[in-house]
Amino acid sequence: MSANLDNIKVDYKFVVERRKKELSVGLDVSISINGSLAYPYGDIVDYSALKESMDREGEHFLFTCTCNIPQCSGREKGVRVEFNGDFIEWADLDYDKDWRFEKEDL
Repeated sequence: MSANLDNIKVDYKFVVERRKKELSVGLDVSISINGSLAYPYGDIVDYSALKESMDREGEHFLFTCTCNIPQCSGREKGVRVEFNGDFIEWADLDYDKDWRFEKEDL
């Protein structure tokens, strides 16, 4: 692994809640880059946007408010995703952060 690559860790966790007589099942996704959350505490990962970003370059709202409206958490531009061979490059356009990691790590 090259020294100029970032270390990404994606955790997936199924969340099951029981409300009265009904069960609710959800997916909780968290992304850490270089040992820290890639988004502010209180925001969440939009799994659909993350999945789409694995197949399509462009701007994606990977991180959002718990209400699923990115602008609610101050996001106006999202994350620009670019593919470069075996690598993925993310540029968080709202927080001016850039990351580069191997596709297989995602």
